Amino acid sequence: MLLATVASLVALTTTVGAKRTVWSQAVVPASGSASAIGSYTAGCVRGAKALPLSGKGYEVMRPERKRYFGHPELLSVIQDLGKTLLAAKHGPILVGDLGQAKGGPSPRGHASHQSGLDVDIWFWHPRIAERRTLTRRERRKTPNHRVVDPKKLEYTKYWSDDVPAMIFAAAADARVSRVLVNPLIKKHLCETKGTKRKLLRKIRPWYGHADHMHVRLHCPKGNRHCVPQDEVPKGDGCSDLEWWLSPKAKKDRKKGKKQYLSNVGAVPLLPDQCQELVR
Repeated sequence: MLLATVASLVALTTTVGAKRTVWSQAVVPASGSASAIGSYTAGCVRGAKALPLSGKGYEVMRPERKRYFGHPELLSVIQDLGKTLLAAKHGPILVGDLGQAKGGPSPRGHASHQSGLDVDIWFWHPRIAERRTLTRRERRKTPNHRVVDPKKLEYTKYWSDDVPAMIFAAAADARVSRVLVNPLIKKHLCETKGTKRKLLRKIRPWYGHADHMHVRLHCPKGNRHCVPQDEVPKGDGCSDLEWWLSPKAKKDRKKGKKQYLSNVGAVPLLPDQCQELVR
C-alpha cells in the first residue's frame, strides 16, 4: 500500500513537472492573431511577440530566461514607457520578466505573467546604461537592488526620484490596469500632492516588489477569451496600508504571504484554448 502511494506521488510530481516544462520550453510563439487567453494566473497567449532586447529608453535583463515575450499591446506599453522616462531624464528602464513564448505557468518565480499582459520593471539602473547598450554579460550579471528594506521599513541608498516617476508614468497609461509595488513604496507615494494623486488607486501594495514594479494591463479590446482581474477598489488605497505595515497585522501578513508563495510555480487549471497551443 505504501509503495503504491509513493508511486502515485512520484507520478503526480512527474506530471506536474512535465506540464510546467511544456510551457517553459516553448521558444516560438503560437501562431495566429494576438490574443490573451484566460487569467493572469491561469492562462496563455496566442500571437505573442518578442520584445527586442534593446530599444529607446529600455534594456531587457536576464534574456537567458527567455521571458521576453508578450501580447503586442504589452510591448507597446513598455516601449512607450521607456521613451517617456528617457525624455524626462529618468531612464533608461531595465525590463525584467514579461512572459514565455506561449505564456502559461513558469517553473519558478511567478504565479502570474501567464497571459502576456504582465511585466516587471526594475526601479534601479546602473549609470553606464545611460551611455551605452548593456552587454549580454551585464544583462546577466547586473544585480537588481532593493530601493526599500521591507524588514527594517527603511529606504535604501538605491532610492531616487526615478522610483515615483516610473510608477506614476506607468499608472498614467490607460492600458494599464494596476501597478504592484512594495507597501512601503506605496506609503511614500501617498504623501504625493497634486494631480498625480488620482493615479494612486491603480498603484497597489503587494508582497515583495522592493526592487521592481509589476505592471499589469487590462484585457485588450477584442480578446474575448481574456479574463479580467476584479476592478481595483475605489479610493486611493492609502488607508489600506495600516494592515500592510502595522506590527499588529504581522501574523496575518505572514499567513497571506505563505498562501501567495504556494501559488508561485504551481500549475493551474488552464482554459481549453490553452491546451490547444501545446498539443
